[in-house]
Amino acid sequence: MEQAVMEVAEKLVGIGVMIDEMYALRERKKAFEKQASDVQKEYDLVEARLMERMRSEGTPKAGGLYATVTFSERLLPSVKDWDKFWKFIGRKKWYHLLEKRASVSGCREVWDMNLRGGIPGVEKFSTPTLRLQVNGEK
Repeated sequence: MEQAVMEVAEKLVGIGVMIDEMYALRERKKAFEKQASDVQKEYDLVEARLMERMRSEGTPKAGGLYATVTFSERLLPSVKDWDKFWKFIGRKKWYHLLEKRASVSGCREVWDMNLRGGIPGVEKFSTPTLRLQVNGEK
């Protein structure tokens, strides 16, 4: 019954009214997206300042009233010379080093082997991360 009422009501509303409703909803959505974008920019600035401070003070973990942050850095591969990298992979048959980019876990595994010369064509770089956790969560 309810479905039939909705169908009749929809037929009584003109297409133009429905289009205007879509337009109004799209504009509301844009306003929310702009607001979310502005909040994200603020968040990114606070995160960068916090990350720099925690790094400079050597603080791996800190907390406030509502949340706790854990600071860590991970080594990630950055291929600088693909020809050398491909030759290394072919010679060792270590195809696990490949994704659409150099495999993070594969490169870490090789770096942990402490091979002389490392991985040809690849240099390490560090990327900082913060994990925000609500107090009381695991």
